[in-house]
Amino acid sequence: MVNLLWDIPMPFDAPLQPFVGMGAGAAYNETNVFGVGNTYMKGNRWDLAYSFMGGLALPLNDSSRLTAMYRWMQVRAAGHKCAVTGTVVAPCVNNNVNSLAVDVGLEMDL
Repeated sequence: MVNLLWDIPMPFDAPLQPFVGMGAGAAYNETNVFGVGNTYMKGNRWDLAYSFMGGLALPLNDSSRLTAMYRWMQVRAAGHKCAVTGTVVAPCVNNNVNSLAVDVGLEMDL
């Protein structure tokens, strides 16, 4: 993923710095779902993905900061294959996969 983040300019010297961002790239998904009886769905491949994020940074000093960020990511057209035990695995579902996350971290300039 390649992400671009933008620090939102604040009109005053605020202790918290808000930011927003977006990214695009590829994400690897692996799915193994087993249903009732002997049916199953599998998938493992790289697909196009994009994300949007927003959060706050709290500077600790000139080279480090605490961050809290919300991220939404979607993997486009993640393909899955389905079968019943003893049959050939065939494409059955081609859907988007969404994920949501809250990240808390410590950033440091090197």
